[in-house]
Amino acid sequence: MKLPAYVERTELKTKVDYEWTRRIGNSFQAVPGEDYPKLWDALEEISVRAAYALGVTCSEWTVARLHHLADVSDALLRIEAAWAATIDYRYATLPKPVTPKTPSGPDPIAEPLWLAQLFLTYLQEFYVKTHNGVPNKGVRGSTLRLAVLAKHVVPKKAGFDKWLAASLKKANQHYPAKTVPVQQEAPVPPDFFHPEIKWSPEAAAESRARFVATLDPSRNPYLRKPDEMKADGFTGEPYPQAGTRK
Repeated sequence: MKLPAYVERTELKTKVDYEWTRRIGNSFQAVPGEDYPKLWDALEEISVRAAYALGVTCSEWTVARLHHLADVSDALLRIEAAWAATIDYRYATLPKPVTPKTPSGPDPIAEPLWLAQLFLTYLQEFYVKTHNGVPNKGVRGSTLRLAVLAKHVVPKKAGFDKWLAASLKKANQHYPAKTVPVQQEAPVPPDFFHPEIKWSPEAAAESRARFVATLDPSRNPYLRKPDEMKADGFTGEPYPQAGTRK
């Protein structure tokens, strides 16, 4: 999987210019909503599925910031699986990433990359719990962490804050929070948060179909096998194009 074109910005391909200490890194794991009330309120106004998709996109921003400085191949596979889970939660399995070994002190590259993947794991875990009927605010909480992490590492000139505000507004318009089970919420297409994509039901359906056609569990260990998905209640063929690939 490749990162979206709109996050492949020249402004992101710079040396590390943000502060990073062990205390700063640890602070992202305990980000309460009351510390960011405006962002938290905006997240509560969009559907769980939209909050999940927004969290995945925020992880893309952090990975885009670091991909010229580190090997992000595993992170991209995780992101692809997470995007598949926006269509159906049973697509993805996201185990915790290996904690980076930093004997010489805090690592401003490896540690934020690890946190982006770790928060993606939390996001998926809470998403699955929500689908299984367990009440929680973990999806929105994990997205909050991913957004705050991206805000810290992405240079201001890259426009993350502007993109985030516009994305929340767009999600609120098309995927507002409703008092219905998550299974009844509309899935958010993988390119929904692209600034130039105009939403429509037809465009959303086409986006999902295009994305599913690219999925192949034999190439991505974080995509679940068809028999596993079907054992969990998935109906139909999860990877309709996989059998035609060489």
